[in-house]
Amino acid sequence: MQTMTAFFVYLLNVIVCSALFAGCYWWVMRNRRFHQWNRFYIIVSALLSITIPALIIPVPASHYMIPVTNGYVVNVEFKLQE
Repeated sequence: MQTMTAFFVYLLNVIVCSALFAGCYWWVMRNRRFHQWNRFYIIVSALLSITIPALIIPVPASHYMIPVTNGYVVNVEFKLQE
């Protein structure tokens, strides 16, 4: 059941990426006569729409986050590294 949910979330992400690329195509390239560039954009956007949702991009936690332990907020001072 979890794999089906993950797959549907992935498909939703692919659809959103495809919609964003299609919107950019419609907004920028719809009336252009550069057919080779249009074809290149469509092929690349289709490939990126499939690969971008599959990427796992690590995002470091903010230094200002307060850790929560047992449901209580623990006051901890963080020193920013420069």
